[in-house]
Amino acid sequence: MNSIQKETQAIMPQSAASHKIEDSKGCRAELLANRIEEGAAGLAALAEGLSADERRTPMSAKDRRTVGVIVHHVASMYSIEIDLARAVASGKAAPEVTWELVAEINGKHAQEQAGVTKAAALELRWNSLEAAAAVAGIAWRVSAGRWADKPRGAK
Repeated sequence: MNSIQKETQAIMPQSAASHKIEDSKGCRAELLANRIEEGAAGLAALAEGLSADERRTPMSAKDRRTVGVIVHHVASMYSIEIDLARAVASGKAAPEVTWELVAEINGKHAQEQAGVTKAAALELRWNSLEAAAAVAGIAWRVSAGRWADKPRGAK
């Protein structure tokens, strides 16, 4: 069990590891929830091991955002993506997302978070726990044939 899963277990006693939804949509959602947790744990482990110089290194010649900004960006986007998934799952139309809009969001984030600290980026790991819980909750609502609040791990 990785550190993110341990933290999830501490705050959500019936995490993805112990809660299973039996239908195919639920099983796929559980796999996705677990993948979110695993990916976030890997990103956190990478970020924890970076030196200050490594965090300030641009990603590439084309993408000049720093590694630290990218880590922060990934962690900060979970809540936006989950809000979108909730809207679609509840029957609302998805907003139009263009590459132009994505580039604008990325650029704004890079400017606002240019000096992001390691601690600030790592604090956002809680967003991944919320995202994993939301994915499982969305699956429960869909498999139950309704849209109602039901926390991850609920039976």
